[in-house]
This record gives sequence, C-alpha cells and structure tokens, in this order.
Amino acid sequence: MLVKYAKYAAERGKKTLFVVPGNLLAYNLRQKDHVEAVTWHKLIGVRPTEDGEEATRAINIQDYQLIVFDEIFTYTMRQQARIKDFMEKSRDMWDEQGNYTERKFFAAGDTFQNLPREKLDVPNPRAFYNDNMARLFPAHVDLRVNKRMDNEADRVRIETFKKDCFSLSRDEVAAKYFTRIYDAKATMGKAICFTNKEVDTVNSVLHNRKVAERKAQNESVHEHPGSPTYYIGMILCCRSQLKSKGKVFYTNFEYRIEEITEWGAKLWDFNADQVDDSTTSEHLEASFTQLLSHFKPNYAHTGHSSQGLTFDSAVTIYGHNNWHCTSEWLYVAGTRTRRLADVYYFRGEPQAHGKTESEFLNNVRKKIRSCLEADARAGRRYEPNTEMTEADVLKLLRTVKKDTPTEWHLTCPSCIRDMQIFYDNGDEAQYSIDRIDSTLAHVKGNIQIICLRCNKAKH
Repeated sequence: MLVKYAKYAAERGKKTLFVVPGNLLAYNLRQKDHVEAVTWHKLIGVRPTEDGEEATRAINIQDYQLIVFDEIFTYTMRQQARIKDFMEKSRDMWDEQGNYTERKFFAAGDTFQNLPREKLDVPNPRAFYNDNMARLFPAHVDLRVNKRMDNEADRVRIETFKKDCFSLSRDEVAAKYFTRIYDAKATMGKAICFTNKEVDTVNSVLHNRKVAERKAQNESVHEHPGSPTYYIGMILCCRSQLKSKGKVFYTNFEYRIEEITEWGAKLWDFNADQVDDSTTSEHLEASFTQLLSHFKPNYAHTGHSSQGLTFDSAVTIYGHNNWHCTSEWLYVAGTRTRRLADVYYFRGEPQAHGKTESEFLNNVRKKIRSCLEADARAGRRYEPNTEMTEADVLKLLRTVKKDTPTEWHLTCPSCIRDMQIFYDNGDEAQYSIDRIDSTLAHVKGNIQIICLRCNKAKH
C-alpha cells in the first residue's frame, strides 16, 4: 500500500525514501518495487561492528519530502529513540527557491509480527510498543491485511490462519495449513528456523544437496581443501565484520559470489546500489580462509531475520514446536511466501543431527543409570527385580509421545508443553523420569515421564 502511495507521490513531484532494518529487504524494494530504499544504519550514518557500531557517512536526504520507516515493529526502544531524534532534526526543509516545507514521516508494520529481541519490564510488551508507536508516528499504518499472497483465496485464508495462530497450538496450526516433511533433505525452497543452531544444520544439509545437484548437471563447483564447496551465484551471510583489502563486510549482510579465483572469491554487495552511496564498492574480495571463518551459506534464515522479506520460492519451517517459540513467530514464518500451498513444516529428526535409534536408546539408558545412582546415594531401597527397566521407561515414553513412533517428540502430561528427547545440559524442557511417590525409589509402578521443569517444581 505504501509503495503505491510513494509512486502516487512521485507523480506529483514528491520523492519518498523507504527505511528498512536489513540490506536484503532494501535491495528487494529497490529491485522489485522500484522505490528508493536504504537500511536504518545507512540513514543515520552508522555501521554495525562486533563491538557495537562506528560512525560513517549518512545519506543526503535533502531531496526527499517523505520518509517511510517500514517494518517499524522490529526496532528496539533505543532505536525508536534515535528515530525520534532523527525526525526532530530532519523535519524542516527548504526547496531550491528557499521556500520552507515540512518533511513528512510515516511508519508501517504488522502488529502481529515478532517483537524486537529485548526485555521490557512491562506487563504487556506488545501494547507498550503499540502505544509508543502511536505517539512516535501519529500517521503510522498497521498492516492488518497481508498483501503478500498472490491470489484472493489465500488472502482470505491468511486471516483465518492469523486467528488460529493465536488460538490453536502451533502443532495444530502447522498440520492444518502446511505440508509436512520428515527429512531435512526434502526441504522445499528457503528454510526458516527458530534457532541459529537449526540454521547451521539446515544450511549444511541444503548446501550438500545443492552441490550434488550441480555436479549431477555438470555445473561448475569449486572445491578448496579445508573449505566448503562454493559456486558462482551462491549467497553468503556475513557472520562477523571483516576487513579485506581495504573494504568492509558487515555482520548479517548478504553477499553473492560473482567470481572464484585461486585465492578466494569476489562477492557482490547487495548494499552497493543504496541511494547516494558513492563509497560502497560493488565487488569485494575475501580469501578462502576468510570465507570459512566469517561467512555461512544462506539457504536458511531465522524467523526474525526473515521478517519483512518475501520469498518467491517455497518455504520450509523448522522449530515451530520449540519450547520458546511464539504464535507471532509462526505467523511470520508462515507468511513469507506468496502461496500458503508453498509452505512446509519439518517434523522429524534432521539427519544432519546424527540422532539415530541407537543414540536414543543410549540416552534412555544413561537417564535410567542416573536415576538409580541417585536412589543409591539417597538411601532409597527397593526389593530385588522391582527397579525400573529400559522396557518400563520406553513404554512410558510411548504414552507421552506425539505423532508416529519414528519421531522423538514428547508432550509433558503435567504442563502440556513440548519435551525434548535430545537436549543440552540443564535444558528444563528435557524429559525426566519422576518418582510419583517421592518417598520411594524409581521402581515399577512409581515412575512417570514429565519435563525437568515440572520435576524440579514438584520436588
């Protein structure tokens, strides 16, 4: 809607500048919607660094009568304060004849999307953000209708999808609207993941698949000892800031491989054609060592980094059942493509995780040994042949298991939340073997499966 308004304003001699959180979103606006767009950092003249940020030359906004801050609900409170300061300093403008006019500022965003990653000591963070936006931008636009879908049927269905995201469980929503895949190798299009760990796993799986496809079609790939396989056109995301040959690669910015040399690769910067940016070089160079240490493939995004983006390909969602996943996250992930039929979700253990049935059983045996050793230390005695066995625990696990027997996905019967069968140390979402009567040992008939969080609360 705001893009159409910008074109309408242009027909009347007014220029509009869009300001967005990320460089790929800015690039897409410039290339696909043919409007002028820059990143937030470029607007205010800062560059993100490993230690924070550093000053750089801001763009010249003199010719822009309208400035639109898109995806406004992704900005933290600190960033909002800086936006306010920027607007106060930039509101006044004069034309070539010296006539005064007031620059207009607008904001747009979907109130149902992810909130910024910051902790606020307020009862209702979403209401707090909404109130603050109303004060900051009296003329802000809440995008309550998703225009991304390319057919009317999906535009109508997406409204039902939004309501279900906030009223049904995430598993129910995924099963109702998306197509399920069981193997990470079957990922369709772009992957949207809940955690960075999932991003790394899926990137590895999809990169190996892509390389195999290129080899099968006799398309060139470059295999360098000690480094991943690269190919022309491959998109990389910068993990941490890097200076190479007098140029700078910025954290979370995306770059495309244009040429592969014996030394490394020449990459094209999506940020290179930003408005009024004569200092940015279109091509940068990085050695194979630098590529390995500072870049990762970009087949997969986190839900937060994909916010605002539109993928013309299909999308596969990973991690919707994570303990910390929110309804807002699932809504964002499910609305990144143009057709709901192109959205898939993964439920099954990614092969790249290497979790096999043998490892699952070893995990169960380790947990049983730990419980029996705890009984011995506490002096909890039991009659011979009454202690719990592997078969007892496996039978209980099946009672709290969801979906098919080939998946490791559990629900805690106490708090009705997801439990993890593979987990990091200390993860309170892991399954645990609880003693029903805490005065007795882990014996047959006195054990149940609940999450570690509920187990701790009980004892």
